[in-house]
Amino acid sequence: MSTTLIAIRHAKPLSEGFADERLRPLHKEGISTQEMIVQRLAEKGYMPEKIFSSPILRAVQTAAIIAKHFSLEVEEEKALGYNFNQSILLANLLQANQGKTLVFVGHAPHLAEFVNDLTGYPALMHGLSKSEAAILRFDQEIELGKAIFLDNLKL
Repeated sequence: MSTTLIAIRHAKPLSEGFADERLRPLHKEGISTQEMIVQRLAEKGYMPEKIFSSPILRAVQTAAIIAKHFSLEVEEEKALGYNFNQSILLANLLQANQGKTLVFVGHAPHLAEFVNDLTGYPALMHGLSKSEAAILRFDQEIELGKAIFLDNLKL
């Protein structure tokens, strides 16, 4: 019973006019790009069962695009936000959902570093670009260094 993780960096947000960085919404270009990435995920047969998102607006809006396509709800998870926490993500989310396909929507550089730690090598040497998805699979234990890097999708 394998577990699949789709790690996605949030889509392109607006860049100006927001005093609070956490409240920047997605740019229309970011929305369009994210919709294309979601379509490619579906075409490749990746069917998420749960979506976890950073509570930062641009990540929540990115997750909502994914959720709409796959008819799922978004669960906000602080450990995917600015206070990124690998231990919580491993124990509370990944290990608690073994055998499922999960989506984590987060931010640079932490999400790409997490993918690299999960695989045990620099699978994403240059990080994740906005809207880019990295797909990993755990065939046995869900631990750091045990993930198999399957694919990455970007435009």
